[in-house]
Amino acid sequence: MTAPAPLACLAGKRIATSFPELTKKFFAQHENGQPTRVKVISGSVEASCGLGLADGIVDLVETGTTMRAAGLEVRVRVRVRVRVRVRVP
Repeated sequence: MTAPAPLACLAGKRIATSFPELTKKFFAQHENGQPTRVKVISGSVEASCGLGLADGIVDLVETGTTMRAAGLEVRVRVRVRVRVRVRVP
């Protein structure tokens, strides 16, 4: 499978995220011989690129305002379906 152009430039790079398993699983489908290095960061993930810690981020955002303020742009949107089970006593 060939990665979409915006994603191809990030596959195999340093990616910061608070969602390491989801990120690893996603990028594993798009790597071209070079494994993506996922760095787990909690808190202001969007600051990691400006600090030189990552080449890109995977983050959950509502509006993207903070992301754009950090000089980042959306390259790929990923929809994830989550099922939560709650047991009430």
